[in-house]
Amino acid sequence: MAQATKLSPRTINRRLAAVCRLMREAASQGYATSEAAAAFKQVPGVRPRAMRDRVKPHARVRIAPAEMRQLCDRPDRTTPIGLPDAALLLTLASSVLRVAEAATLTSFSPEAAAPGGATVNGAMGRITKAAQHRAPLLLIQ
Repeated sequence: MAQATKLSPRTINRRLAAVCRLMREAASQGYATSEAAAAFKQVPGVRPRAMRDRVKPHARVRIAPAEMRQLCDRPDRTTPIGLPDAALLLTLASSVLRVAEAATLTSFSPEAAAPGGATVNGAMGRITKAAQHRAPLLLIQ
């Protein structure tokens, strides 16, 4: 199966896991036999190390501190659009937030946050404590 496609090994494993979960649910609801679900559970995934040539080399790009400073200094802070852009870039640069988590931020109250951190609703509804530096807050004040 892995040789018949050019997909990433992680994509193959994710799809296999989805099919296994679907078969397990089908067996629990009576649409498939439990033996069929058990057979799907026995299908091994692929090893990412064995398929290194399929992993995107630029899936994660490291941004050097100097490059991040250049990005944060890029927005024009004198305009109504540039100031929030600069604050968002500083928030991303100074915290452990994912882009999707930062995109769902609605407001931030530094008084309500724990010292040195903020509570953020993260991926799949989990609540994480993100380290928050004062730079974005000082920028907008």
